[in-house]
Amino acid sequence: MYAESTDGRNWTQPQLGQVPWPFFNSSKANNIAFSSGDADPNRGVLLDRQETNASRRFKAFGRYVGERG
Repeated sequence: MYAESTDGRNWTQPQLGQVPWPFFNSSKANNIAFSSGDADPNRGVLLDRQETNASRRFKAFGRYVGERG
């Protein structure tokens, strides 16, 4: 899912029109940026108080498990 924030508290979720939900048979009117398959559900946003660049203080984290080969 994609969201934007300038302060880490107030978020907007634009409709991206890229991935149908539920997959393969429905609307793309959502904020899903890409199909992440087996992505870790433990994702979040971190406020990096050490970052001096205000536009980079809020950071997303998580894990993506792609194809194995």
